[in-house]
Amino acid sequence: ICLLSTKDRIAVLRELRSVDGVFISLDNDGTVAETLRFLKPDIFAKGAEYNMGNLPQNEIDVCRECGIKIVFGVGDRLSSSSEIKEKIK
Repeated sequence: ICLLSTKDRIAVLRELRSVDGVFISLDNDGTVAETLRFLKPDIFAKGAEYNMGNLPQNEIDVCRECGIKIVFGVGDRLSSSSEIKEKIK
């Protein structure tokens, strides 16, 4: 179940003051490792539900290789899309 189309997700994200730009992931494995390698951002911001223990290792490796700072706990965790999907079922 997809809650928002890619087009709608982009529209929502573009409206956030803290977002400089929106880029669709190059990855097909559920991570954004290759996208990080391509974009080489200064910061990789992750939500409150993430930490070094549950971040995919390939994302950690790319951040180290490219000098990307990982920041956890960005924003308030209201509910995840996975939780919303479960409620719909």
